Amino acid sequence: MVTAKQEYLDREADAWFERNKSAMEKKEVSIGTKFFADFFQRTLDSQNKQKKVLEIGCSFGYNLAFLSKLFPNIINTGLEPSLKAVEYGSKKYAELIIQDRLHLFRGTADALPFNDLSFDVILIGFCLYQADRNLLSKIVSEIDRCLRYESFLVITDFDVLFNVKKINKHNASTPTFKQNYAKLFERLGYSLVEKTTYNADSLEKRVFPTEMDNRISTQILYKEKIEDVYQ
Repeated sequence: MVTAKQEYLDREADAWFERNKSAMEKKEVSIGTKFFADFFQRTLDSQNKQKKVLEIGCSFGYNLAFLSKLFPNIINTGLEPSLKAVEYGSKKYAELIIQDRLHLFRGTADALPFNDLSFDVILIGFCLYQADRNLLSKIVSEIDRCLRYESFLVITDFDVLFNVKKINKHNASTPTFKQNYAKLFERLGYSLVEKTTYNADSLEKRVFPTEMDNRISTQILYKEKIEDVYQ
């Protein structure tokens, strides 16, 4: 039996890229990355130190290229299951790659090809809702492994009170799962710093949707370094 992960690697990742490529090109950057960029300017960037950023599910790297323009003191790395997206981004942003400011890899979040505590920021935009449920615990563990203490995790995904499974109309073999994924990291000792909820039908307006099915949020979490725990 083909797993959801294998189906995604074999077909759906490339198909998703082809369906959404033109829309991503037009908007230049995702709304969740815009929120992070604002946060970065107010906090991390003021330290004027080199930062390493990883985006999981980066498509062809357009968000990372956007961040590179704004912040010359960061090194961006992207991980993406679509080979077509990685190849397209490698050509489109060849100059950034030559400058060692952008790195694009094909892969999945359950097996991150990076050393422990490698990154100061990890971005996850509309990636976890498509993850194979059998691999979700491993994905959370891998993200936590690669993020440094006293650093930031940014999750943009559907914002629901209850877990919801839905059939993917494009590919029935890769169902989707709406869930508040930030809660999985809060259980590991992450603190919620900021949360912005907005409407899936009008992302730029930042209007709170009363209908839960339309809610999307960008949540910024801080990975605490807790040395003394009182029992």
